[in-house]
Amino acid sequence: MKKTITKDFVRPSLFKNSLKMKLTTLLLVISLFQMKANGYSQDTKVSLTLKEATIEQVFKEIESKTEFRFLYKNKDLDLDKKYTIDIKDKSVKKVLNQLFKDSKVAFELFENRQIVLSLSKERNNVTENNFTVAPVEAPVAIAIKGKVTDEKEQVYQG
Repeated sequence: MKKTITKDFVRPSLFKNSLKMKLTTLLLVISLFQMKANGYSQDTKVSLTLKEATIEQVFKEIESKTEFRFLYKNKDLDLDKKYTIDIKDKSVKKVLNQLFKDSKVAFELFENRQIVLSLSKERNNVTENNFTVAPVEAPVAIAIKGKVTDEKEQVYQG
């Protein structure tokens, strides 16, 4: 005795699976649209309480509490200056703004979690969304004229 599958029995189960798949896909797409696209550097908040700390100690503390790394030249920063900082849940940008507000140090935050510090001639006011670095001076073009000769005062070809 063979059992035959009728068309009425097969179609509802396929429709139910298809409906489940459609609803899952719809919910997945809706959830993806709900995600925010904020970068790490914009969301990172840090709390610091340091007394009479050098700039290197401040950087080490920020590096230990966040994923940021500082890149700078020793000659651009006053490494002996002492800072007293008491900040609670502020963004790294605001901490650096407060730290360098009276100096000529400019900084730039990158999405790969690096902070580049450089010495600028005039410190621009850094806003929340616009970070500037020291302006780059264009090289000066100098015209050089003359002829190249060897020891016997003979002109080189070319």
